[in-house]
Amino acid sequence: MPWALMLVVFTWMYLAPRHAGMIWEALIASLWLTWPAEPSSRWYKKWLNGLTVAALVVVGLNQMQWTAHAVWDDIHKPYSGDEAMAQWLKTNEAGKRIAGFGYHSIGIAAWFQGPLYFNQPATWWIWSQEPRNDARAPFAIATHPDVIVFGGWNWSEHNADVSEDWVKPNLATLNSVPLNDAFHIIDYAEAHGYRETHRFCGHAFLRSGYSEELCQVALEPVPGSVPSALEMQSALSLTPVPVSPR
Repeated sequence: MPWALMLVVFTWMYLAPRHAGMIWEALIASLWLTWPAEPSSRWYKKWLNGLTVAALVVVGLNQMQWTAHAVWDDIHKPYSGDEAMAQWLKTNEAGKRIAGFGYHSIGIAAWFQGPLYFNQPATWWIWSQEPRNDARAPFAIATHPDVIVFGGWNWSEHNADVSEDWVKPNLATLNSVPLNDAFHIIDYAEAHGYRETHRFCGHAFLRSGYSEELCQVALEPVPGSVPSALEMQSALSLTPVPVSPR
C-alpha cells in the first residue's frame, strides 16, 4: 500500500529525474518490511506471495534493461556538454574573464582548479537567494566579459513525470522557454553585443530514453562591440539590478 500510494502521488505530482529512483527503493523497502517471516498454508496468502514475486521479477527485468541502456549511453554518448565546454575553454579561452549563468553552468568547474567564473565565488552552486547570479546578469554583462557561459536544459517527452507516460506532452509547451532560461539571459546578452559561438550538448539518460538535453552555451562579443575604457569604468560602478523572469 505505501508503494502504491507513491505511484499515485507521482502520477499527479512532478517527479524530478534525479528522484525517480525513489520508486524502486520504496518497492524494495516495502517488501522488506512486510514479507512474512514464515510461509503460510492459506491459499490466498500463497497466491498473494506468488503474485508479489512475479511483480518483483518483472520490475527487476525492467531495471536490468534500463541499467544496460544507461551503461551503454554512458560509455558511448555524452551525458552533458560539461566536459566539451571545459576543454574548449581550456584550449581557447584560458586566462580570460568568464561569466557563468544557469544552474548547470557549475558542472564545468569540475575540470578547473578554483572558481571558473568571476561572478560565481564558489566552485559549486550556492542554493540561496544570494548572490542570485542569474538575476544579476545585467550587472555582470555590463562589465563586458570575454566569454559568457549559460548552462541549461530542454525537457524530453519522458522527463520522469509519471503522468506523461499516459498523456503525451506538447514539447512546444514543455520547452516554451528554450534551455529553461527563465531570466532570458541569452537573449539579453545577444541584445548587448554578444553572439552564440559554441554549444555543447548531451542527454541525461533515463529509462529507455533520456529525460533532459543538457547544454552548455558560449557567447562571445560581436567584433567591434568592445567598450571603451570610459564605458568599462562606468559599467564596473553600476549597482546590480535584478531582472524578473518574463
